[in-house]
Amino acid sequence: MKNYYPLSFLILFISSFFYSQIKPLVINNNTNYSVVGRINIYSTNNCNDYYIFIPADFIIMPNSSVTYNKYENTNLSNPPITQYLLNGPNIISYNDPVLASNGYIANNTDWEQFQFQTIDSNNIAIDTFKVGVFRSNCDRKTFSTHYGTYSTAEWVIHPTYHEVNIY
Repeated sequence: MKNYYPLSFLILFISSFFYSQIKPLVINNNTNYSVVGRINIYSTNNCNDYYIFIPADFIIMPNSSVTYNKYENTNLSNPPITQYLLNGPNIISYNDPVLASNGYIANNTDWEQFQFQTIDSNNIAIDTFKVGVFRSNCDRKTFSTHYGTYSTAEWVIHPTYHEVNIY
């Protein structure tokens, strides 16, 4: 009988590098309004939230897109995310070890929700949205599609990424 232990260990070791932050998040703002908001991430093991803190100047400009691939490199996106607020007053930087690809949070969470407003050129709120992944077991009040007065937002789960479309 062959010993497959070394092969099993190698497969487990290699796969651990690919198991982090389940899917990237793409936000497409297809409106003439700016978008200001907050993104939430959630635990894939239970219903505990980990909130991503987005700086006050976090704005997605009209008719533009942003992609956040990994928590540890959100500072490279435009607009960047450089700080995370974790379960209350704990603010950590994007390069904190728990957010690294092999860190605890990166290995046990995924994007869940985007709460935001569309604002006009005078910084007046036009519509308010809360879209994301519906998880009935966690008593979430999130919609995959949300209709505003002047715009619509949808959260789409693709096999390899999450996508928010704002029309």
